[in-house]
Amino acid sequence: MEVSDEEETQESNNLSKKNKISSNLFKKLSSRRIKSEDQRSDEAFQQASKNLETYASALKGKWNDETDFGNFVVQKLRNYDKLTQSIIRNEIITVFLNADRKIYNVS
Repeated sequence: MEVSDEEETQESNNLSKKNKISSNLFKKLSSRRIKSEDQRSDEAFQQASKNLETYASALKGKWNDETDFGNFVVQKLRNYDKLTQSIIRNEIITVFLNADRKIYNVS
C-alpha cells in the first residue's frame, strides 16, 4: 500500500494542525496555572498583611518605656558570651526577688 504525495501532505498538515492546537491549549492551561499561582500568592500576601495589621493594632498602646527598656536589655545581653549572659540574667532575677521582698521600698 503506497501513500501518495498528496495524502502524505494532507497527513502532515493534519499533524501540524494538531500540534498547533495542542500547543495553544498548553499555552492557555499554562497561563491559567500561572495566573492561579499568582492569585494564590497575592491572596497569601494580603492575608499576611491583614495578620500583621491585626498584630500591630493589638500591640498599639502596649509599647512603653518598659518595653523599650526590655529591648535595651536584650540588645545589651547579645553582646556577651553565654556565661556572662547567664550571670547578668541571674543578677536581674535577684533584683526582682529583692523587689518582691520589698527590700527597695522606701517609706
